[in-house]
Amino acid sequence: MSEQLLTHEDWRRDLPLLAARDVQADAVDGMRKRLAELLDDPTLISRYRAAMDGQVVGRMVPSLPYLRRENREQQQTIEILKKAAVHSP
Repeated sequence: MSEQLLTHEDWRRDLPLLAARDVQADAVDGMRKRLAELLDDPTLISRYRAAMDGQVVGRMVPSLPYLRRENREQQQTIEILKKAAVHSP
């Protein structure tokens, strides 16, 4: 969507920071109208999903030392693996 916004002059020109309030209001109004037009696009979410596909990192799986196990046998196995990992070259 940012690429689409930047194709319009309202989004590329410098903001009128030192201009009169009415000039500033006109600039913001032009930007608001163009943004509203793009947000009305019914394919916006599917285009976003397609653009982000493969870019978002999935939820990280906790590493072994941070796992909490209720089963005592499993806990012992984890302790052994942790000790082996610390002592391995």
